[in-house]
Amino acid sequence: MKSYVELTKSIILNEVNNSRNDKSLLFRVEDAPRPEVYWDVASFFERWARDRGKQFVAKLSYGKYEQFLQDADSDARKALDRMKAAGYIDERDHMTYWRNQAIEPGRLTILMGTEAVEDKGGLGDFYAVTAYRPHLADMP
Repeated sequence: MKSYVELTKSIILNEVNNSRNDKSLLFRVEDAPRPEVYWDVASFFERWARDRGKQFVAKLSYGKYEQFLQDADSDARKALDRMKAAGYIDERDHMTYWRNQAIEPGRLTILMGTEAVEDKGGLGDFYAVTAYRPHLADMP
């Protein structure tokens, strides 16, 4: 699991480091097997953005949050509780809202678990990092 987290972080960092400083960046991270992956990625990039004075938003889809809760062991529940406390859970189930907010210059937005979103309108219009394609894939 740690190697998946490290690979995901390096893929996103590579894209961020190769972009203009004022460019808004939006990523989907999907199909992670456990919530700890999403927690590790989101908390890393929140610290990264704060250290650079950048805006940051990370949201886990509510559908994915509920899926994780159903089978959560103590480690998974701890990660989900941390994500909820940090405001990383999209409790209103409005992922397209967060996608639309991502246009702010210099903002880094990471939407997680979007494979569990019912209304995917516009969620495929940007880069994705998935467990099945562990590289930056421009999704149609």
